[in-house]
Amino acid sequence: MQFGQVFRERRESLGLTLEHIEEETKIRKLYLDAIEKERFNILPPRVYATGFVKKYARYLNLDDQLMVAWFVEIAYGHEDEEQLTEPEPRKSLGDFPLQALNWRNVVAAGAFLLVALWAGNMIVGAISDRSPDVAQNPPVQQQYPPANGSNNQQENTVSDPAAEAQDMSATVRVAALSDCWVKAIVDGETVFSSTMTAGQEQVFEGREAVLLTVGNAGGIEVYYNGEKIGPLGESGEVVKKEFRVARLDP
Repeated sequence: MQFGQVFRERRESLGLTLEHIEEETKIRKLYLDAIEKERFNILPPRVYATGFVKKYARYLNLDDQLMVAWFVEIAYGHEDEEQLTEPEPRKSLGDFPLQALNWRNVVAAGAFLLVALWAGNMIVGAISDRSPDVAQNPPVQQQYPPANGSNNQQENTVSDPAAEAQDMSATVRVAALSDCWVKAIVDGETVFSSTMTAGQEQVFEGREAVLLTVGNAGGIEVYYNGEKIGPLGESGEVVKKEFRVARLDP
């Protein structure tokens, strides 16, 4: 059975005329007749013609998807084949200036990259040449004049590093004699906040200051830079005490 014959026989079996279907579907009678007679050259452009076939098939309770696929195959199949077999257009001479321009861009970019790498190597080399000079300079040792009464002694004295280290830090050791809540702030940062039981010890060392807050001042003994300070107050007394570098806060 032919494509158009399917539509015509279906329409006639339903007792419908082209005029009636034109009124119902709003598809011109001219196009309905062209579909049934397979005179596809009369139909409008492909997108509209395909829509008419789909609408006509659906109105007649036909498989609209099947009828549309069949219609496209017999009406436009040769056009699809021509598009598939159409040879690729040959490149014209006008394309070559663009390609040459692209190559020039590549060469320019490569040259720029080489210059950048060369400049980078020069900078790194200059920095590397300076580094040994800085490292070779020996540290300057501070010298002190001779003590009184030793005019004949010409040797310079150097301060004791251990003494300097002790002067530059505040070391506080807390020994618990009984239960005592202790909070320690070292150089502005809280490092300890807990209850110490009898026999426990804590050591706090700061570069600037150690601030102690205790809830049982008589229940601890405090040592500052190795020197015994003793309890900070009476039993049950809450005391806050600051120990600064190289001196006891009065």
